[in-house]
Amino acid sequence: ARSFPRLHPQEIETIAQKSLDNLARGAAVFVRMPHILQKKEVSWITIEGLSHLEEALKAGKGVLAPSAHYGCWELMAAWTMKHYKAAGVYRPLDNQRLDAYVKEIRCSAGGGLMDRRDVLKQALRWMKQNGVLGILVDQNFAAEGVFVNFLGKLASTTPLVSILARRTGAIVLPVHNHWDGRHLRIIWEKPMPLSREADVKRAIQEDTQTMTDYVERWIREDPGQWLWMHNRWKRQPA
Repeated sequence: ARSFPRLHPQEIETIAQKSLDNLARGAAVFVRMPHILQKKEVSWITIEGLSHLEEALKAGKGVLAPSAHYGCWELMAAWTMKHYKAAGVYRPLDNQRLDAYVKEIRCSAGGGLMDRRDVLKQALRWMKQNGVLGILVDQNFAAEGVFVNFLGKLASTTPLVSILARRTGAIVLPVHNHWDGRHLRIIWEKPMPLSREADVKRAIQEDTQTMTDYVERWIREDPGQWLWMHNRWKRQPA
């Protein structure tokens, strides 16, 4: 309601219900991913903008792929890891057995995962190998986060994408997906331009805002496909 103040309460309720439905749909797909990805082609998955990824990889400096908990993000990541040298940043689950089970499914078709608590060194090496690194950038970040505007309110956001891009020369390609009926569309955007600001701290701030603007655009197109249950605005400036 705060993010869409002009909508009627019933419309807000519809968005909330659709978000829950999408989460349940994603969970149902998740446990079937090893079977789904065994197939050479999946008729109900369409990839758009793949030429942007192919062209970015030709530069040989790696690709950073910021995305969000939107659509069926788990299948989008697994599909990418199946077809490319790709990995994803993740937070290990507290339950070790459940964590092992989830990792097995996520990497059932290939690829790997990087613990976000120790991601910088791993990511730098990965970019040198011309790998693709997916980073979900739409959740509340810890004390090192950068505050940017997101759906009308400041949100603490990871600066990792900007930091890695500036250190390695990797190309930033925002990617997302969404359900279109029973069809899943995965969409690779054109390269995200980095700030030309000379001050590094300000440049990282501007990059992070630009990246967040992509996420906001996706959500505004179809807010029911985003994971609203997470408190995105939990941390605020002092």
